[in-house]
Amino acid sequence: MNKFKPFHVILLTLALIALVVGAYAFGVGFVGKNDLSFKPSAWVEFSSFFNGMLSPILASLAAAIAFFSLTHQLNIARKESSLNEQISNYLNHINMLQNMVDKRWRTVTRVSKIDWEEEPFQAINIENIKESFRSNGYLAPEVIRLCGLFGELVDAMQWYTYLHKSKISLEKQEFPRNEWAHFSKSLIRDQDKKMRFCYQYCLWLNNEPNSRNSRYQEEVLIYIQLYESLCQDGTLLEE
Repeated sequence: MNKFKPFHVILLTLALIALVVGAYAFGVGFVGKNDLSFKPSAWVEFSSFFNGMLSPILASLAAAIAFFSLTHQLNIARKESSLNEQISNYLNHINMLQNMVDKRWRTVTRVSKIDWEEEPFQAINIENIKESFRSNGYLAPEVIRLCGLFGELVDAMQWYTYLHKSKISLEKQEFPRNEWAHFSKSLIRDQDKKMRFCYQYCLWLNNEPNSRNSRYQEEVLIYIQLYESLCQDGTLLEE
């Protein structure tokens, strides 16, 4: 329905009014034998005929303007309502994913016997944590599930931001790029150490293939690509 924007309706209205006035003037001139005189004697015959046409034309024009204006406003309200509902749903989904990530991280912490997010003295890299990787066969499925949750969280955050952009565009406002870029990145950066741990673990799985690790090959490569793309676009900061 974008073809019937208010600006276009106004232009159409002015064009129709100009057409009516032009036709009226032409009729007066034609009936008055090309003498555009507005004396009653010059156009009384035409006036009685044309006034019968003019009233329904103006009434139809007013009805059309009102219809298109109302339709446009209803469409905007419907789209805005739909966007608000989707934004609310994605926000709830993001909150749920964050809770699931925290719960899965607690499981990873118990299995690996150390909380690398709270570890202040050692960097999260393969050299520092590979012994824990080798000695613990229960860690892989937990980390892979956590990687999947991070993928869903990033996807949900991107959609959430996109929907806000669409809403602001619908309201003809300028999108505050810096503020929203910071908001989007901050939600992902809040999981920075957890995501780095998963990345290093996936690198280790990819570099030391065996029958146990090979079953996760596809998930490992997907997460490695996701993490590296977030580092490249500045969402995550590399150590």
